[in-house]
Amino acid sequence: MQVKTISILDKNNKSEIKWHIFLYVIFFVYIKVIKRLTKNKFMKQRNNDFKKRPFKGKRHRREEFYVPGCGLGVKIPDAEYGTLEKGLRYLKRQLKDADTMMTLREKRYYTKPSMKRRVKKEEAIRDQQYRERIKKGYDRWHPCWTAIMDGKAS
Repeated sequence: MQVKTISILDKNNKSEIKWHIFLYVIFFVYIKVIKRLTKNKFMKQRNNDFKKRPFKGKRHRREEFYVPGCGLGVKIPDAEYGTLEKGLRYLKRQLKDADTMMTLREKRYYTKPSMKRRVKKEEAIRDQQYRERIKKGYDRWHPCWTAIMDGKAS
């Protein structure tokens, strides 16, 4: 089976190329017109059936959930839908800001003082290695030149 390829520069097939382009343009315009007509039809249908949503009620502010004098407490103002979830979200934020969950996680198991010192030392070594690696990379791309004039570095 042979496949015939049409070159744009081929002089014998100019009419055939124009015909293909013409068909493509007609097809493209036809698709656009159909899309626009169906879109308008559905939009008109949607606008006629439009119903307003029922009034949900008052939106609560953050201050209404907090308990005065209690840093880690939340009150739920009413029994509307979504208010409990919002209150729980504020409680989780308070616990995260007070670092309560992290201290509970750390005190879940007993760690010996020597283990605490070892972990602290390893963290310090890692931090120092990281800083040295960053400084080494910075120095590689930002060389520093020292000029010596009259026997003194400046």
